[in-house]
Amino acid sequence: MGKTALKPFLIIIFITLTGLVSQAYQSSNNEFTLHLTGLKNNQEAPLYCISTSLGGKNISPEVTWKNPPKDTKSFVLTCIDKNPVANNWVHWMLLNIPSSERKIPENGPVKGIICNNSFGYPGYGGPQPPKGTGDHKYVFTLYALDKILKDVTANSFYSEAVLLNMIKGNIIDKSTFVLNYKNS
Repeated sequence: MGKTALKPFLIIIFITLTGLVSQAYQSSNNEFTLHLTGLKNNQEAPLYCISTSLGGKNISPEVTWKNPPKDTKSFVLTCIDKNPVANNWVHWMLLNIPSSERKIPENGPVKGIICNNSFGYPGYGGPQPPKGTGDHKYVFTLYALDKILKDVTANSFYSEAVLLNMIKGNIIDKSTFVLNYKNS
């Protein structure tokens, strides 16, 4: 194959590779993502988010998300302590967040159904792990659902297992964000 015949072939390969790189870049920018404003994934929970019993302010962080699936009918947000001692302790659970929403402001207000947490009251309950139980991972998960949940009520308690059973088969996508805390 001469140099002249090779030129169009190389141009086609270059265009194809450029298109693939561009497509991969666009896909990563369209990913359904959850953020806690001003915080980095897997960082230590800031003092304002920690329970007042441990010197914090018990303020829920600002939560934002982007690029939800187009068929989303509602969102569910949870914050669950995944440390084995905590046994999937529910710190925050919000149901039927409207599909048009992209933000929950710091310390509320919240559109949707506010459930009781494992402490027994509605809304956010900040980290307060027992002393000496090691690192605790507080996993914030935003589920994009293809339906609005029926037969759920405000101020009711739903464990993570019960919630996952309720939304099984209706999760289009989900995104997570983790904060860590240790009570030394």
